[in-house]
Amino acid sequence: MAHIGTIARNGLTTKDQIIGYAWSNNGAHGTQIALEGSGYGPRYALRSITTGVDVLIINSGSDNTQGSPDVPSLKMGAMGTFKFRWSVINGARSISVRVKQAVNQQPRPLLRVKANPSIGVLSDGTAVAASGTDWVTIGTIAVNPTANGALFVVLENRYDGQTPAAPCYWDHIVTT
Repeated sequence: MAHIGTIARNGLTTKDQIIGYAWSNNGAHGTQIALEGSGYGPRYALRSITTGVDVLIINSGSDNTQGSPDVPSLKMGAMGTFKFRWSVINGARSISVRVKQAVNQQPRPLLRVKANPSIGVLSDGTAVAASGTDWVTIGTIAVNPTANGALFVVLENRYDGQTPAAPCYWDHIVTT
């Protein structure tokens, strides 16, 4: 489990800089998740879905009012993405995340695991959040890398509510 809000609170600093680690101990093998900043100055710069460039998403970052199972969480106050690197060893692996979208509207938040052919993951895996305004689990997305390596994981807030009253919260990443 990883509290991504805690890591986000510690600051996104420069493009492609690893900003923190979260560990998930599942049996004999631990899984390391490295979070990667995508900003170039502002503390909570995230990638915009609409423009595809790094921008400051207003009203975003670590949030101490929401969380599942506990605070903090990562708050995305507008449409955008948060990308991190997931280090995996060969064999069957999976990932899921908890999300809360404050309004029950479409499109719903999405979890995406990007393909990495160099380790045998040939296509993207995606999962979409179920309807509702409470915490739901997105995933599980299963992958089966043939070699040790890394995969990029993307959390996408796809709803453009045009209001600060419609944020999306992310928490509790579980990997196996």
